[in-house]
Formats: sequence, C-alpha cells, structure tokens
Amino acid sequence: AFHQAAVTSDEIRVMIDDHRITIDGSTDLALSDDAAQRFESYGWQVLHIDDVNDLTQIDSAIADAKADSARPTMVITRTVIGFGSPNRAGTAKAHGEPLGAEEIIRSKDALGWVSHEPFFVPDEARAHFSDRSPDARRFARRGLQRSTPSVLRFPPRQPSSCVACRATCQLAGMRSCQCSPPSRERWPAVLHRVQC
Repeated sequence: AFHQAAVTSDEIRVMIDDHRITIDGSTDLALSDDAAQRFESYGWQVLHIDDVNDLTQIDSAIADAKADSARPTMVITRTVIGFGSPNRAGTAKAHGEPLGAEEIIRSKDALGWVSHEPFFVPDEARAHFSDRSPDARRFARRGLQRSTPSVLRFPPRQPSSCVACRATCQLAGMRSCQCSPPSRERWPAVLHRVQC
C-alpha cells in the first residue's frame, strides 16, 4: 500500500493487517509514523476494524469502502498474531517460529476445536465450501479477465510449478496452469499472483 500512496484510483481497496508485531518484536522498533494519518493526508479514505472476529464490523467496513467511489480506501484491521495460542498470541514468536505439537493442541483446546487430528476439516466446513465452488470459479474467472492486460505485458516464459497458481487456474476451469513463475528481475511475486 505504501508504494501506491500517490495513486488516486477509486478502485484501490487495501486491507492492512495491523497486529503490531514483526519477527523481531513490536513494530515500534521500526515504525514511528501513523499510517492512518499518512494515508488520510494522501486523500485516501481510511477505515478501521477493531475486532477482526466481528463479522458485522468487517461487512460494515467493506460496504463503506465500496460506497466511497471518489477515492482509494485503506481498511486497517486490528488482529492478534497467533490468535488462540495460549503461549504465543501477540508475540514475535508467533510470527517467526512454528507453534510445535503441544502448543497446537493447546491452541485447538483454547479455540474449542473438535479434533486434535492434524489437518482435520469438519464435514460441515467441507460441505459449505463445496457448495461455494461455483461462486469461487466465477470469481477466479473474473480475476483472470481483469488481469489479462498484465499477462500481455509480461508473457509467460515457461510452465509454472507454483502450487497456488495451479490451484487458481484450475479453479477458473483451465486444464493446466497458464502462468509463468515470478521473475525477480521483471516483476514481484505479488504481480505474479495478480496474473493468475
């Protein structure tokens, strides 16, 4: 978002995860400015979500962002990194270290999770997302259509081995991934994701 501050497009909507932790500790170690005030001074609409677990706040912020058609929007979401982990939540350790088997079990217990089995997905969740798969395909196709100009500017050079891209392309109904691996010299990884 910081790199796009001078852009005035009303179609830019950025959500910032403000958990105030870096791999080395508090963000106060590296940042001393107020990002909300800075982006307001650029003419952006700046919204806040104080509790990212409150779906009403999220829906309201998204609606407000869409309603302002005159300027770009930044939504600052207050989160707790490692949420649910009794010993790691809100710490730099949650940012840079794996939880470990015991802390995973403690976290699942703290969150009221139904199983200690690794990678367990409840049947209700699987059914919900299976029902949503046609919507996901339509969404992915729309994203591919919007990104066509960037694909033309940066044509693929070889088949992708990127699992995320392959999954996105398959979701869009393609038989194989049409993307190229990100080239550090030509475009950053985030643009690679936009292509897909």
